[in-house]
Amino acid sequence: MPEHVLSPWFAIECEHRALGPWPPPDGPRRPLIARFLNFKDRDSILREAGCATNLCWNNNKILIFPDYTREVQARRRSFEQVKQKLRAMQLPYLFLFPARLKVIMADKTFFFDAPVVAWDWLTEEGVRSRMGPSAVGAPAGEGPRPRLVPRRGRRRTRSRRGEKKGANDPLGRDPDSEAGHRPGGTDAGVLDIHSPERTSAKDDLSQSPILG
Repeated sequence: MPEHVLSPWFAIECEHRALGPWPPPDGPRRPLIARFLNFKDRDSILREAGCATNLCWNNNKILIFPDYTREVQARRRSFEQVKQKLRAMQLPYLFLFPARLKVIMADKTFFFDAPVVAWDWLTEEGVRSRMGPSAVGAPAGEGPRPRLVPRRGRRRTRSRRGEKKGANDPLGRDPDSEAGHRPGGTDAGVLDIHSPERTSAKDDLSQSPILG
């Protein structure tokens, strides 16, 4: 690890072996958990470890990962097939905490909270036309499926009492009777591309700026 990566006040508050049975002599060692005093040092080490192709010490390969809970690890593992497909398509990506996938394609940034949604996006016609034909399938693991978000019918008011419906329409059509605008109805095709916790697709996909 280059010395310029660490700050002058670099320090490790505590470190210990992960709890578990004693490994056999020819087996891998138990993970070592460390807590840094400064979070900037932690981020710098994780960044350098991710860029390093082969990190070794005394001819032993070393892997450095952030310490996440089992729930977060399970959510990140559910994107495994999506990550394999992104690597095959040579699309840059990264993970945001806790388990949000960020993909950069054609100078645009896209975010995904569910692996099935990311997989469907990768197999869309726009991506296939740019990157070539892709395999058809679905990623393993659990995840929320895309769902239609109901949109409430807009309540219309009339400026004059007793105004006839469709008076302003040259065809005399009733706006409340049009398909997709019935009070209490839904608009087919309003797709939520995120998990149930997020219902806005406009901010994160179509209008997402590139992060520096």
